[in-house]
Amino acid sequence: MDSNSIKILPNGIKIVNGVAQMPFDRSELNDGDQSTFEPRFTNQLQYLKNFVTKDIFRNRSALPFLKPFNSSKDPSYYDIIEKPMDFTTIKKRLDFLWYQSADECIADIRQIFINCFRFNSPSDDVYLKGQKLLNLFNRKYAKMPEDEEDIDCPPKPSLEKCK
Repeated sequence: MDSNSIKILPNGIKIVNGVAQMPFDRSELNDGDQSTFEPRFTNQLQYLKNFVTKDIFRNRSALPFLKPFNSSKDPSYYDIIEKPMDFTTIKKRLDFLWYQSADECIADIRQIFINCFRFNSPSDDVYLKGQKLLNLFNRKYAKMPEDEEDIDCPPKPSLEKCK
């Protein structure tokens, strides 16, 4: 894929100039009527939001996973990884009340590690950073509130700040 191309992954994610354009606001989606979508926020989602913003973004091992991968570094990435994910997308999804449950957010977090271990070899620095971050996630996950309970939704940020 050359640097000015557009590729559409099987799941509909658009790759522009080698970078996945990950949706984070449900109003961006063109796959049907979103009027039935009710924003939801829970104690577990709040816990995960604090984990992502406080623990992940301050951790040096997280650097390779903060933004969508740029395939100009390795053009085979999006041939191998069909479900890209990164922590900036997760943070935006938390900010924009994308998730209906903590399980959806956890699945996105775990997808980062699945992609890391699928694409990188065990001796790679990125793989080792992924292991460190996964260990941190597992420790924090073990302390997450056990029961998911609805809480008041925080205000969404302005879209202009998030693009």
